[in-house]
Amino acid sequence: MFAILANIAYAQTFSKVSENPVVGPIITKIVNVIVIPLVGLLFVTAGLVFIWGIFMMITKGEDPSARKDGQRHMFWGIIGMFIMVGVYGIIRLIANTVGVPDPFL
Repeated sequence: MFAILANIAYAQTFSKVSENPVVGPIITKIVNVIVIPLVGLLFVTAGLVFIWGIFMMITKGEDPSARKDGQRHMFWGIIGMFIMVGVYGIIRLIANTVGVPDPFL
């Protein structure tokens, strides 16, 4: 039990790993090329789903099934945007916790 705790105590922090001349640029490139555009794309997609739901509600308001579909699209669009804002916050929290520069600045 104490051996496990000793290994945890001597574990490297992420800031030491990110200062590594090989690992640091790779992590930065992954965040800049994959994570940030993906978060943005998913946020825009959720916004478009929400707008599509509004469009369905306006154009087909007299049809109850189309109205229900529009409400469902609006609901899931809001949920998707909420999740993406949460992902944005979690990424910033992790970056600030481990001492990495904020990836969204």
